[in-house]
Amino acid sequence: IVNVVACCADVFDTVEYATTVVPTYPCGQIGFILAGKGDNINLRKPCREITDELQSQLQWYNESIHSASFVLPQFLENRLESLRPQQLDEDDDDLEDCFIGRCFIS
Repeated sequence: IVNVVACCADVFDTVEYATTVVPTYPCGQIGFILAGKGDNINLRKPCREITDELQSQLQWYNESIHSASFVLPQFLENRLESLRPQQLDEDDDDLEDCFIGRCFIS
Protein backbone atom coordinates (compact mmCIF):
# COMPACT_ATOMS: atom_id res chain seq x y z
CA ILE A 1 0.00 0.00 0.00
CA VAL A 2 2.74 2.44 0.97
CA ASN A 3 4.64 1.84 -2.28
CA VAL A 4 1.57 2.32 -4.46
CA VAL A 5 0.56 5.53 -2.65
CA ALA A 6 4.13 6.84 -3.01
CA CYS A 7 4.14 6.10 -6.77
CA CYS A 8 0.73 7.72 -7.25
CA ALA A 9 1.86 10.78 -5.28
CA ASP A 10 4.56 11.34 -7.91
CA VAL A 11 1.89 11.60 -10.61
CA PHE A 12 -1.24 12.94 -8.92
CA ASP A 13 -1.97 16.02 -6.81
CA THR A 14 -4.18 14.12 -4.37
CA VAL A 15 -3.90 10.47 -3.31
CA GLU A 16 -6.03 8.65 -0.75
CA TYR A 17 -6.41 5.06 0.38
CA ALA A 18 -9.81 3.70 1.39
CA THR A 19 -11.02 0.34 2.61
CA THR A 20 -14.31 -1.47 2.77
CA VAL A 21 -15.65 -4.78 4.00
CA VAL A 22 -16.67 -7.29 1.34
CA PRO A 23 -18.07 -10.42 2.99
CA THR A 24 -17.64 -12.51 -0.17
CA TYR A 25 -14.00 -11.47 -0.64
CA PRO A 26 -11.55 -14.11 0.70
CA CYS A 27 -10.07 -11.80 3.36
CA GLY A 28 -13.30 -9.91 3.92
CA GLN A 29 -11.67 -6.53 3.31
CA ILE A 30 -10.47 -4.73 0.19
CA GLY A 31 -8.63 -1.46 -0.32
CA PHE A 32 -8.79 1.23 -2.99
CA ILE A 33 -6.36 3.88 -4.14
CA LEU A 34 -8.10 7.05 -5.32
CA ALA A 35 -6.12 9.79 -7.00
CA GLY A 36 -6.89 13.07 -8.71
CA LYS A 37 -5.29 15.98 -10.48
CA GLY A 38 -6.16 19.57 -9.73
CA ASP A 39 -6.17 21.93 -6.80
CA ASN A 40 -8.36 21.51 -3.75
CA ILE A 41 -9.85 18.11 -4.54
CA ASN A 42 -11.34 16.23 -1.61
CA LEU A 43 -11.67 12.55 -2.44
CA ARG A 44 -13.03 11.82 1.01
CA LYS A 45 -16.37 13.49 0.28
CA PRO A 46 -18.65 12.44 -2.59
CA CYS A 47 -19.22 15.20 -5.14
CA ARG A 48 -22.57 13.94 -6.35
CA GLU A 49 -25.67 14.35 -4.25
CA ILE A 50 -27.62 11.12 -4.12
CA THR A 51 -31.32 11.56 -4.69
CA ASP A 52 -33.75 9.91 -2.30
CA GLU A 53 -34.91 7.70 -5.16
CA LEU A 54 -31.40 6.45 -5.89
CA GLN A 55 -30.54 6.07 -2.19
CA SER A 56 -33.61 3.86 -1.74
CA GLN A 57 -32.04 1.45 -4.25
CA LEU A 58 -28.61 1.39 -2.59
CA GLN A 59 -28.22 -1.04 0.27
CA TRP A 60 -24.51 -0.71 0.93
CA TYR A 61 -23.64 2.90 0.10
CA ASN A 62 -24.36 6.35 1.48
CA GLU A 63 -22.32 9.51 2.04
CA SER A 64 -21.32 8.45 5.55
CA ILE A 65 -20.03 5.07 4.34
CA HIS A 66 -18.03 6.87 1.62
CA SER A 67 -16.34 9.18 4.14
CA ALA A 68 -15.82 6.41 6.71
CA SER A 69 -13.97 4.32 4.13
CA PHE A 70 -11.01 6.67 4.51
CA VAL A 71 -10.69 6.16 8.26
CA LEU A 72 -7.64 3.92 8.62
CA PRO A 73 -5.93 2.16 11.52
CA GLN A 74 -3.45 4.55 13.15
CA PHE A 75 -0.34 2.59 12.11
CA LEU A 76 -1.38 2.82 8.45
CA GLU A 77 -2.39 6.47 8.74
CA ASN A 78 1.05 7.22 10.19
CA ARG A 79 2.79 5.46 7.27
CA LEU A 80 0.70 7.16 4.57
CA GLU A 81 0.49 10.66 6.01
CA SER A 82 3.91 11.82 4.81
CA LEU A 83 3.42 10.29 1.35
CA ARG A 84 0.30 12.19 0.44
CA PRO A 85 1.12 15.07 -1.90
CA GLN A 86 -1.62 17.28 -0.48
CA GLN A 87 -2.75 17.44 3.12
CA LEU A 88 -6.46 18.17 3.39
CA ASP A 89 -8.20 20.31 5.94
CA GLU A 90 -11.59 18.59 6.06
CA ASP A 91 -13.31 21.79 7.23
CA ASP A 92 -11.97 23.92 4.36
CA ASP A 93 -14.97 25.16 2.39
CA ASP A 94 -12.79 25.95 -0.64
CA LEU A 95 -12.18 22.28 -1.35
CA GLU A 96 -13.96 20.75 -4.31
CA ASP A 97 -15.69 17.52 -3.39
CA CYS A 98 -14.76 14.82 -5.84
CA PHE A 99 -15.39 11.18 -6.32
CA ILE A 100 -15.49 10.54 -10.04
CA GLY A 101 -16.10 13.93 -11.61
CA ARG A 102 -12.52 15.25 -11.90
CA CYS A 103 -10.58 12.15 -10.91
CA PHE A 104 -8.56 9.99 -13.23
CA ILE A 105 -8.96 6.24 -13.07
CA SER A 106 -5.95 4.29 -14.20
